[in-house]
Amino acid sequence: MASTKSTTKSTSKNDVKIGVIIFNAEQEYFDELVSGVKDAKDVFPDRDITLEIRGISYHENEQLEAIDELVKKGVCGIILTPFDTQAVREKLLDLKKKKISVVTVNSEIDGAGVLSYVGVDAYKSGQVAGGMLKLLSNKPAEIIIITGSNSISGHKDRVKGFVDTVTKGEKDVVIEEISECLDDNYKAYEQVQKLAQLYPNADTFFFAAGGVYGGCKGIYQMTVRKNFNVITFDDLPANRAYMENGTIDASVCQNCNEQGYRSMYTLCDYLFNNVEPEEKQYMDVVIKIKECL
Repeated sequence: MASTKSTTKSTSKNDVKIGVIIFNAEQEYFDELVSGVKDAKDVFPDRDITLEIRGISYHENEQLEAIDELVKKGVCGIILTPFDTQAVREKLLDLKKKKISVVTVNSEIDGAGVLSYVGVDAYKSGQVAGGMLKLLSNKPAEIIIITGSNSISGHKDRVKGFVDTVTKGEKDVVIEEISECLDDNYKAYEQVQKLAQLYPNADTFFFAAGGVYGGCKGIYQMTVRKNFNVITFDDLPANRAYMENGTIDASVCQNCNEQGYRSMYTLCDYLFNNVEPEEKQYMDVVIKIKECL
């Protein structure tokens, strides 16, 4: 999980505060992640660890404000999924100067001085999703992509990996539109309904992030007229339910609970035991279909 290389960083504190900043929109994913964080906390029973959890919407300023609030609370470390923006990058670099360690989870940010990244290789996972579509369909697809936010590098890289894979050597594949739903189910539902009417020849939906419940509800209501190829991300209750009824063909999974566990363990192991982790802790990409639920 981590190397045993020692650093000059150390703490003799038995009572520490650790901040966790999550997005409220995709609640199921972040419930799993926080559950993993709490499990890792229990691995250090001799330490009095207080978790300061903050939920935010998909707005950069809210993330910046949450970081400032946690600093005022006296946290020693922060776990978050960062916006890939210059303002957040500078804020994280400032945290490093203040000796506050940061572990990013689910999405990376380069040049921000973070301790470690925990999650899947987003570009590779997008490639896997694209490969699944090629297995599902033997004809050129007309694709609608519903993503979370273009300000999250993990979402962007998934889309890029997917598009690069499905278009490679396929001149007739059409990417009709890439639409942001901010992991909001209501927005995803509206976008699916609207885009299916706008692009009547579309036969494939790829969900690169959240909003799966709402988006698949919209697709399910249209399947009496047309069948679609549907690829999603994550192994959450909504994904499983729509795989069970045949709406989702396959989902690329990333083990949210393990991401939370490993990010918290990494941070605590560094703070308490001087163990410096690997810069990038890539997790396995897992594909799920109805038959393996």
